[in-house]
Amino acid sequence: MNRRRGLYLKLASMIIIAFFVFLRLAHLEADFPTGITWSGAVYTDEGWYCKNAVAQVAYGDWYIEGDSNLAVHFPVFILLQVFFFKIFGVSFFSARLVIVFSFILMLIFLFGFLNKLANQRVAYLGSFLISINYFIFAYSRLAIGEIPMLMFIMLSFLFIAANPAKNKLIFLTASAIALFASVLVKSTGLIYALPVSVFLIWKQKTANRRKILDVSIFTITLMFCFALLYILFLRRYWGDFTQFYSHNFSVRFDSDQSIFLCILKAFFNGYRIDYVLYPISIIGGLFLFGTRENFRKDKLFTMSLLWIFLNCLMLGINRYYPPRYFIPTAIPVIIIVSIITDYVFENFRKSFFNVLMVCLLIASSAFNIVEIARYISSPRYSLIGMCNDIKNLCASEESGEPVLIGTIANTVSIGTGIFSVNDDPELFDLKLRIEIYEPDFYISVGKIDPAVENILKANHKISLIKTYDILNNYLNGEPVYFYRLDSRLFNESPQI
Repeated sequence: MNRRRGLYLKLASMIIIAFFVFLRLAHLEADFPTGITWSGAVYTDEGWYCKNAVAQVAYGDWYIEGDSNLAVHFPVFILLQVFFFKIFGVSFFSARLVIVFSFILMLIFLFGFLNKLANQRVAYLGSFLISINYFIFAYSRLAIGEIPMLMFIMLSFLFIAANPAKNKLIFLTASAIALFASVLVKSTGLIYALPVSVFLIWKQKTANRRKILDVSIFTITLMFCFALLYILFLRRYWGDFTQFYSHNFSVRFDSDQSIFLCILKAFFNGYRIDYVLYPISIIGGLFLFGTRENFRKDKLFTMSLLWIFLNCLMLGINRYYPPRYFIPTAIPVIIIVSIITDYVFENFRKSFFNVLMVCLLIASSAFNIVEIARYISSPRYSLIGMCNDIKNLCASEESGEPVLIGTIANTVSIGTGIFSVNDDPELFDLKLRIEIYEPDFYISVGKIDPAVENILKANHKISLIKTYDILNNYLNGEPVYFYRLDSRLFNESPQI
C-alpha cells in the first residue's frame, strides 16, 4: 500500500512539475512582468545576446563590423539561437524558446544531480520549488544567457556526481567540456562553477592521490579547451573580445563604493529570489552548518553554501548586482531548503519544526503560484506591439533595406528583422558605424543621449516620428522615442 502511494505521489509530483515547466510556453512573446527588475536589461539585453544570430539568419553574416559582437564571447549561445531561428524564424518566440528548452534540460540535470547526491525526496522537492519559483519563471522566458549557462553547469556537475568506477576519465572530460560550454554562453559562471566542481571532485570517496589526478584531468581538459578556443577562434577577433570586457568592467570598477558594503548588499539583494526561501537558506543554512556535524559533512549542502558565497562575493567585488545576476543563486538556495526540509521531516515528525517548515513552504509556494497565475492570466504585448508598428512604419518610408540604430535597436531587430547597430559611443567608433551603415532610423529609451545626438547631427537631420509607452515605462518613467534620420551627405543606399 505504501509503495503504491509512493508511486502515486511521484506521478503527481512529475505532473505538477511538468505543468509549471510547460506553462512557460504560454504567451511567450508577452512583456516581461513588472516589479522584478530595475535594470534596463528587459529593454536591451535580449537584443545584445541575439543580434549576431539575427544578422546570421537574416543577412548571412553574424559579424557586424565596427559594432560589439557578443558572438565572440558567447558563441554557444549564438549557435543555439541560430538553430532555433532557422527552424522557427526570427522572432521573440524563437529567441525565448531557446531559454525554455534550456530550462527543461537544466531541470532534468538538476533532478539527476540531486537524486545522485541526496535522495528522491530532495530531488522532487528541489525540482518542484524551482519550477514554481516566480523569479525563475520570469527569467526563463527572457532571451538572455543565465538559464542556458546553468543548463551546462548542471550537466557538468551531473557528470562529476555520476562518479563511475569505470570510464571515469570520460566523465571527468565530459564534465570539463560541459563547464567550458557554459562559459561560451555566459562567462561569469566560471567564477563559482569551477571552485564548486573542484570541491565536488575532491569530496569523492577516493584516495588523495586519485583526487589530485582527477582534479588535474579536469583542470587540464578545461585549459586545453580554452587554448583551442583562442587558437581557432578568439585570436581572429581579439580586438572585439578585449574591447567589450574593458568597457564593460571599467565602468563598474571605477566606482568608489566600499567593496565590503557592496558584498553585504549583494547578499541582501538575494531576497529577490524568494522572500521566504532565501532567508531560510542563508540563516538556516549557516546555523546548521555551524552547529551540526552531519551538515558540515554533507558535500551537497556545503557545495550550495559555497556557491551562494562565491556568487555574492563576485557581485559585490564587481559592484553591480541587478536582479538577473541572482538567477544562478536560486539553484543552491533551493537545494539548501530541500535538504533542510528533508532533514526536518525525517527527524522532527509531529513537532513544531515540522509544522513550521510545512507552513513556510506552503506560504512560499502559494505566493509564487499566485504571481505566475496573475501574470499568465493578463499578458501584455507592448514590446511586440511597438515592434510591429515600427516594422510597418519602416516599410512605408523606406524602399530598400532600412537600418536602425539606438539603445534598444538590437532588441527591436528580433521582433522586426530590421538590421540594427548599437549606438554606444564607448564601443569602438560610433562615427565609423554611422559611416558604414548610414542608419535611417534611431530609437532610444528616453530622449537621445547628447553625446550621440551631436555625432548624429553632424551628418543627419533628426525628426521625431513617434513615442511608445512600453513595459510600463519602468526605466526612469520614460517612453521610447523613435526618430527618422535624414542623411545630409550620403545619397546611396547603405550596403549591409
